[in-house]
Amino acid sequence: MSNNLKKDIRKSSGTNSLMILLFIVTILGISFLLSLIFTKLPGYGTARMYTIQTMIIYIFQYAVLVPIILLIYFKTKSGKAAPKLKSSFCKPKIPASQVIKWMVISLAVIYLSSYISTFIFTMIQLLTGQTLHPATIDSNTSALNIFTNILSVMFLAPIFEETFFRASLLRSCARYGSWSMIIAMGIMFGLWHVNYAQTIYTITLGICAGFLLIKSSSIIPSLLLHFIMNTIGTIQTFIIGNVDAQKLSSGDISYIMKNITPVMISAIMGFLVIAIMITGLVLLVIELVRHRLDGFRLPSDYTEISEKRKLAVYFSSPITIAVTAGLICFTVYNALFL
Repeated sequence: MSNNLKKDIRKSSGTNSLMILLFIVTILGISFLLSLIFTKLPGYGTARMYTIQTMIIYIFQYAVLVPIILLIYFKTKSGKAAPKLKSSFCKPKIPASQVIKWMVISLAVIYLSSYISTFIFTMIQLLTGQTLHPATIDSNTSALNIFTNILSVMFLAPIFEETFFRASLLRSCARYGSWSMIIAMGIMFGLWHVNYAQTIYTITLGICAGFLLIKSSSIIPSLLLHFIMNTIGTIQTFIIGNVDAQKLSSGDISYIMKNITPVMISAIMGFLVIAIMITGLVLLVIELVRHRLDGFRLPSDYTEISEKRKLAVYFSSPITIAVTAGLICFTVYNALFL
């Protein structure tokens, strides 16, 4: 049975990776074509045209491309064997208090991983003298740009990324092993962003969202988690992105008073994140003291192979090896040259 299980895991892994590859290749191709088209349009190079191009890409990748890939996916052997997509859009099978507790713990762990990521890459740049270039959200405060980011980052991204990665790809392979497949899909989710600054905390987000999905048997908690993360991040981008940090740190009173609203909102958001981290970490300690690791135990139909071994088998698929290597190389290229 173990050999058959390994074979099935590799097949599922390969299919999942092909879907991710199809998404990446298609969106790169569409982005390139759009760039060629926009260079011919009047007003090319302006902030407005850039925002319009960005909005078209976001809408296409989420509202068009993801549904098309899912239609293709559910025609594959792995997709046919997966639970029906609509079955994940249900009421969580655990009490609301448990959902809230695990969401707060997840938010704390994600934010902690974000700070750790920032520290690691800051040290890498200091030690190597190499400047890394993260992909960032355009923080200009035009109505069109704000609308584009609210629509795409706050709403479309959580809905379609959770539907694609958690409700479809993860649930198709979770029958082989819970934690191993959650971690595998979390890693692929993080690498899928091909942005070094996001990699570590999006891997953490993917793992936490996967845990919430399997724990609750519903996509709703992971959707809410993703929405909260993206909403806080979007607000911080527009507020902090338009505040001069040097003038703030220098204590320029006149500048602070002229920008008192964004400064106050930035401070509130900062305190909110700190409060979430402290609360979540306290809840995590309480959970571990009271229940040890019992709360983290998830069902698994196949126990003849350890979860660590299943994770290794997942990443032994030739297709997954190639896709993973490609995503890492693309992430490094973006960090160094874009």
